[in-house]
Amino acid sequence: MKVNRKIDNKYNNRITQLAVLLYVVTISVITVTEMLLHGPIDVVIKVNLVGILFLFTFFAFLREYQLPIINEKGNIILCLIGYSVSLILILISNRIHFLPIWMIGSIFIAMYWDSFISIYFHMMFCIMISLVQSIQVEHVLYSFILGFILCIFITRITSVVNMGYLFIVLCSVNIVINLVNNDFIFNISVIEDSAWSGFGILMILLLGYIFTTYIKVDNKNHYIRQATSLLYAATKEDSNHNLAEIDHEYEQSDFEETIEKNQNYGNILQDDFVLLLKMREMKIERYYHALEVSELCYEVANYLNIDKDLAKVSGLYHEFCQIIDKEDRTRGANLMFQYDFPKPAVDIILQQYENPKRPKSMEALVVFLSESIITTIDYLKQNARQKDMKHSRIIENVFNNHLTNGLFDNLTLSVQDYKRLKEFYLDYFKEDQ
Repeated sequence: MKVNRKIDNKYNNRITQLAVLLYVVTISVITVTEMLLHGPIDVVIKVNLVGILFLFTFFAFLREYQLPIINEKGNIILCLIGYSVSLILILISNRIHFLPIWMIGSIFIAMYWDSFISIYFHMMFCIMISLVQSIQVEHVLYSFILGFILCIFITRITSVVNMGYLFIVLCSVNIVINLVNNDFIFNISVIEDSAWSGFGILMILLLGYIFTTYIKVDNKNHYIRQATSLLYAATKEDSNHNLAEIDHEYEQSDFEETIEKNQNYGNILQDDFVLLLKMREMKIERYYHALEVSELCYEVANYLNIDKDLAKVSGLYHEFCQIIDKEDRTRGANLMFQYDFPKPAVDIILQQYENPKRPKSMEALVVFLSESIITTIDYLKQNARQKDMKHSRIIENVFNNHLTNGLFDNLTLSVQDYKRLKEFYLDYFKEDQ
């Protein structure tokens, strides 16, 4: 569909821009640092080749599986700073005492991009430091394990207590690995290595705590992990809440302020909005389906001169509750409640799960029809016998079935309006076939 192609092009353009930026930073930092240090040319070539090879495979993987891309400028800058600092510390690591502070780049990527993506970069840093220091395989493995744990848990530092627990765990792992490397002989070298590594770990944890707690980049809705934490919070809510109770919570809230704040639906419609990223992470095929439905809803609403932003938001998140929890859709509703979704949009989204479906507004009707038509067309495309069925026939069947099932019963829709609505869908899909 045309919406998919547009989004794919936008996504691929962002990957290309990010790839060029990281290639330039990598080659520049490595080359300039080694020139200033008068390092051997073979090290410059080897480290550059490792960086280029890893970045090439990383962006190929990113493009293939369409993983989340960092968007916020502030976050990009922080990741680039951490990435550059790691490269510099790796290149000078054979001139100073070994400390794990060079892992700061992958830690920043975990905090401001994605934890699993940061592990890939950490792997690259481990190989680079093995080339610079000519260290043994077990030391590389030690560095990887330590950084792996940091990348996974750095985003969990929400208090000094959490930081303390993580510090104890990492120091324990650090001591065990040092003992293994020293053939389980406990001597002064193990104590010294553990102490230095512990100091480096503490520095990284302090930086992570400071950046996640006190440094506020403009990222109210920039992290998938924020949605995850809210999801966990929502799962702890009483699962006996039903949709009527959720709706009651909205009615008891100050919705005039909420609707005024979000009347242009700006944050919710941003492609880096936290709940949209969460939906993409959990069900990428449903994410693209939602984009198609949302675009179609906007066009239909604009044609009918109704609230096109409301229709677009409702179409975009129409499956959100089911994606979050298929068994208990109130969890998705709780998440929307946490993020101040306007009540009209939530009403339409929750109406999707009523049986029988009886939309209470024209915007809700547009969402129902658009979703039904796109789903039917996509389904028949996968059916070898019916993939060539005309879109006009599909649309006629969808309208007839919904008319028979009473989809239009709660709306005062004239025959003329009904025909106008159907004609728009027929014209819209004519160009796709």
